[in-house]
Amino acid sequence: MAGAPLPRNGTFDGRSIVPALRGEPMAPPPYLFWTWRGEAADEASPAKLAGARLGPFSDPARTLLGPFSAVQSGAAARRGLVGESRRRGPGYAARVGEWKAVVHECSDQAVLRPSLDDVMELYNLTADPGEETNLAAVERSVVVDIKRLLIREGVSCECFQC
Repeated sequence: MAGAPLPRNGTFDGRSIVPALRGEPMAPPPYLFWTWRGEAADEASPAKLAGARLGPFSDPARTLLGPFSAVQSGAAARRGLVGESRRRGPGYAARVGEWKAVVHECSDQAVLRPSLDDVMELYNLTADPGEETNLAAVERSVVVDIKRLLIREGVSCECFQC
């Protein structure tokens, strides 16, 4: 849009929104991916070590902005995610079409990359928008496909924006 070229050694790791700015339709992305750093990182944070209280939203596992909010309805509470998160280390979630995959903690904490060994929950958001029923055991091929997609894309379990 501005006409500036990419640096010679630069890579374009995003998606242009120029069509949307021009009012043109855009195809949906093939997948969405997000991460969190987990409670282990929170416990080692400078504020935590100093004993600082940052207010009611100081714990990302319990904020309205995090993927597991303390203000959640039934499904999250039944899965044991409200109040006390099951996440100790970095984890991730992905949205691929109608599917949402959640890995509470990457299985390989040294590499911090998705792997086929990750324990993944799977929800069909079209049929089950409240994420009541984990379909990972029934839809094993979808789980493997999503894991392979994320491995192929080279995404990281590390939370760079946290």
